[in-house]
Amino acid sequence: FHESVLAEARALKVSDVSHVDLTNIPTFTIDDKGTSDRDDAFSERNGVIWIHITDVSDLITQGSEMEREANRRTGTLYLPDGKIPMLPPVVSEEMGSLNPEAKRICLSLKLDIDLGGNITEWSFRKTLIQSKRALTYVGADDILTNPKHMLHKALSYIRKVTDISKNKRIKNGALNFDRREMSVFPTCGGNARVEVSEKNSDSRALVAELMIIYNNFAGKYCQ
Repeated sequence: FHESVLAEARALKVSDVSHVDLTNIPTFTIDDKGTSDRDDAFSERNGVIWIHITDVSDLITQGSEMEREANRRTGTLYLPDGKIPMLPPVVSEEMGSLNPEAKRICLSLKLDIDLGGNITEWSFRKTLIQSKRALTYVGADDILTNPKHMLHKALSYIRKVTDISKNKRIKNGALNFDRREMSVFPTCGGNARVEVSEKNSDSRALVAELMIIYNNFAGKYCQ
């Protein structure tokens, strides 16, 4: 990054805009092992599900050097031996990352659920959250099969709601591609190690559906 962009990143400050304080609600992230830029998190309390996405607009000023650079890069490029980030690491991995115990500002979707597991009401809120746990997909899968784990009830409830949402989409004509994901890791001597993961594991399916739900209602809100 050019020094002008890095200087902007170092000078960032969180705004003092009023937000809904959700720091007392148990919140967690689910990502691949080794993830350093966590931009989505989830909460459940009393049958209400929250989907949290980092509010980048709270950190980056429109028309700034950082926004122009992000527009040029369009996204983070993930490579086997590293990544080329869209935003400086101080933003993507620190101030804008939903790391455990860190208070962060998000644009959150609130979902009210009926007894049948159907979404009845939804609304977007600017929130202040505090993630309690950073889970991996493997760890989340283990929790879903362990009724004694403290997060089992919440994760199982969210999975029930996402399963219902997915089945409705498929019934209405949505296409579903359950394909394996491949990760490539460089090794010594110019070789590579390949790991294949099942994309349709319970936790991966859960997170994928939550993102679809969020984007669906974001589209409806903009409409």
